[in-house]
Amino acid sequence: MEKVGVKKYYLAGPMTGYQEFNVPAFLQAKEELEKQGFDIELPADIENKEIDGDWSDFLAEDIKLICKKCVGIILLPEWIRSRGAKLEVACGLMQSLKYPDFEFRFYKDGNVSDPIQHERIAIAWHWDWNTYSKVASESKEIQVA
Repeated sequence: MEKVGVKKYYLAGPMTGYQEFNVPAFLQAKEELEKQGFDIELPADIENKEIDGDWSDFLAEDIKLICKKCVGIILLPEWIRSRGAKLEVACGLMQSLKYPDFEFRFYKDGNVSDPIQHERIAIAWHWDWNTYSKVASESKEIQVA
């Protein structure tokens, strides 16, 4: 794990369904956070134009970033409504079991919170699970027994 020197944080948030995939919000947050001294990694599909693939290919790259380079995740508003952000948070929760200093923080309007307890993030992660369960059970792509 490359967690030596500057602490890198992964910026997670909603993209699908947003105008321009919410890229302006990610870029603005990155700029503001870097002014505050944070080193920010953005989702692969924003910065890496060389990946040729679909949602799952980009998400796989994001998981690698979180596991290999980051000491925490900073969450944009509405992250809870994003399938991708929820998967990234699940990865972060697993990282926090091995690395108790792994951090989660909230970002809103140029401000970043102090680290949030892992348990609180886990509860938030599970919040609104019924919405996903209902959508999945109605989907023709996903079979629910």
